[in-house]
Amino acid sequence: MRPAADEYASVALWDLGEQTLKLMGRLARHDAGTLYNATTNLISSDSGILAVQRGIMLKTQNSRIQQIAEHIGQDTAWTCYYRLAMGIDEATTALPPWEARAVAALHLHLETITLLRPIIHAAHRPVIEDVEAKIRAMLQALVGLIGRTALRVGSSWGLTPQTS
Repeated sequence: MRPAADEYASVALWDLGEQTLKLMGRLARHDAGTLYNATTNLISSDSGILAVQRGIMLKTQNSRIQQIAEHIGQDTAWTCYYRLAMGIDEATTALPPWEARAVAALHLHLETITLLRPIIHAAHRPVIEDVEAKIRAMLQALVGLIGRTALRVGSSWGLTPQTS
């Protein structure tokens, strides 16, 4: 069953390239109307891919994040970015909230790629790595545009959860 789950995850991650680039285009245009759906779709796709590849049998859709977080860790960068992208946690950033969620979703996608890198098929690797490089370039440019120092969550550049 593991080889089939790995194959599914590799193909699905490869297939997300176009969706991810569309989200980046909408973010660059500050297109709030379509950015919400693109962000939500990427979050759902990344979490679904990870759940299948890790063999996590979801009890309900409502328990998705809890089950995945229990499997990969509550304090991981992946879980932090998921919570930021979903709007569960707030981010300290100069970006509007809907753009901050999209940025967090892009970081989530990078973390998903990192977690799944060992099972990515050679045929899918060039597309996935190209998308990964484009995300990193966009995120670095955003840090320059908002005129503040980048903050880290785990090993990734990005947003930090707001503490109260």
